[in-house]
Parts: sequence; structure tokens; C-alpha cells
Amino acid sequence: MSGNQESLRSLYDSGERLRKEIEDSYDYNSPAYQQRLQTAIRTFRECENLVDQISLFSVNESLEDVVSSEIR
Repeated sequence: MSGNQESLRSLYDSGERLRKEIEDSYDYNSPAYQQRLQTAIRTFRECENLVDQISLFSVNESLEDVVSSEIR
């Protein structure tokens, strides 16, 4: 992994932290809220791309095949 690329766990933790901040916020129209929302979406998309890049799951596995307690 290159020096500037975050680990999947680090990206996911950042996304979760942002998600929790967003859930606790009630000012949906503020620029700060919109910025956090866009950053969270971008972070989770980066997670998705990284999962694809490292072939974390087999192409024949469906979401139902993965035990959620094993995902972190």
C-alpha cells in the first residue's frame, strides 16, 4: 500500500465518525452539514473502491454470504 493511501479500516472508521456526526446534526441546510455529508459519501465510496481493488470478496459471494459480525 502506498504511503498516501489509507487502510480500509482507517477509511471506514473515518466514514463512520462522519456518519455519526451527521446523524447528530439537525441543521440539514447548513454548508457545514452538506460538506460533512459529501465527505462521508466520498469516504464510503473510497472504501468500496478499495474493497474492489484488493478483491476482498470473491465474485461468487453475495452480501448474504458474508457474516456481518466478521466485518469491521
